[in-house]
Amino acid sequence: MSNFPNNFDDDTTLPFVNDNITEIGGDAINALRDAAFAIEQNIGLGAQGTTSSIAARLGVALNPDGTLKPSAITGLGLVTLPITNDQIADWAQIPERKLVLQHRTQDLFNYIRDLSSDVNLALGWVSVTGIKLDPHLLGAIYRHQMSQIDVTTVESDLLINNLRTLRNNVNSYELVADMNAELLAHQWADGSAFGTLHNIVTNNGSSYQSYYAHPASGINLNVSRFNNILQSANNVQLFAEFIDQNSIFVLGTRIQNLYTAGISRVSRSSVIDPTQDGYGQGIIPPTAAIAYLKNIGNSGSPYDNIDTGDDIIEFKPALGEQTTNNFDAKFALVRVGDIIRINYGPLEVPYLIKEKKYSGTSGAKKYLVRIAGKNQMYAANAVARIDKPLFNNNKYTTN
Repeated sequence: MSNFPNNFDDDTTLPFVNDNITEIGGDAINALRDAAFAIEQNIGLGAQGTTSSIAARLGVALNPDGTLKPSAITGLGLVTLPITNDQIADWAQIPERKLVLQHRTQDLFNYIRDLSSDVNLALGWVSVTGIKLDPHLLGAIYRHQMSQIDVTTVESDLLINNLRTLRNNVNSYELVADMNAELLAHQWADGSAFGTLHNIVTNNGSSYQSYYAHPASGINLNVSRFNNILQSANNVQLFAEFIDQNSIFVLGTRIQNLYTAGISRVSRSSVIDPTQDGYGQGIIPPTAAIAYLKNIGNSGSPYDNIDTGDDIIEFKPALGEQTTNNFDAKFALVRVGDIIRINYGPLEVPYLIKEKKYSGTSGAKKYLVRIAGKNQMYAANAVARIDKPLFNNNKYTTN
C-alpha cells in the first residue's frame, strides 16, 4: 500500500521490477495503482483551475522563489510596498498604537502648545522691554543712574577714605559723592580750623590735621638746578629746614658782611656771556664720566675714598684726548670753587668743586673731582662739564 500523502514511498511499498528477472506480480501493480489513487485524491479535481496546469496556476501568484507577486496582491485590491499616501483612504483610521513612533502625537501637540505660549510671552517682553536693550548698550537712552549701580559685593573690596575708614559704599553715586566731598575739602584746605577736626596719618606714620591740604614733606621740589641748596632737599619741608638752618644765620651774615665790607673794585656788575646758556665761562666741555656711589644711595653717611667715594666724579675722556695731552691742559685750569654739572641720565645736578686729583701714570691717566655734596646715584655712563661760577669775586674789604 502507498504511503503517500502521509510519507514518501520506497522499494517496500512500491516493489522494484527488473526486466526479465522479476516477474510482474500483482503486488507491484497494485502498489502503483494505490499510489496513483493517493496522488489523485491529494491533488483533487480541477487543480489547474482555468490554466493549463497546476504549475501555470501557481505561476499566476508566486515568483519562482515562492514569494508573492505584487500583481497578485494588486489584483486583490491590496497595495504593494512601499505604501504611499494615495494608497491609504481618508477614512482608514489606523490606530496610533499600530504605528512605530518615537513620540506620541499628543506629546508633540502639548510641546507645540507650550512653545507657542512661551514664544508669545517672549515676543511681548521684546516689544515692551527688549527694544530698550540696544539703545541702552549704545548709550543713547535708557541708561543707568549711578545710584542703581552697586560698588561691590565683596566686603574686603570696599574703598576707604583719607582717614583710613570706609567710605560711603552704598552705591556708586554715594561713593563718588563721598570722594568728591573729600577732594573739595582737600582743595579748599587753607589751614583754617573749621568743623570736626581729624588727624590724617601718612604712609610713613606722620600725622597732620585735616584742615591742611598737604604736609610740607609731601610736596616735591625739582632740585636739578640748585647751586647752593643741598640736592637732597627735594621737598618743601627739607627745603624750609635748609633755609632755616643756613639762610638766616649763615647767608644773612654774609649779606651783612657784603653791605658793610664787600665793595666792588670796579663798581659795576659782572657780565654773563649769553652764548653760555646760563653757564659760567666753560673750562671742560661735556665729557664722559663716572659718578661713584658706594651703597647706591641707601647709606645715610657718605662713603669716603679718594678714588671711588660717594663724592667722587671721574672724567673719562677719549683716548685721543689723553695721548695728545689735550684734556690734561683743560683739567689743569680747574680750580676749587668751580661748578661741575653732571648729567646722571634721568637728571642733571650742579655741584661746587671741593678738590681735584690728577694721576698721570703711563697709559692710565685719572682725572678725579671731589664735590661739595654726595652723588645722587651711581652712573657709569654719565656726562659732566666744568664752568666758572656765575658770581663776581672781584671785591675787597675795608677790614
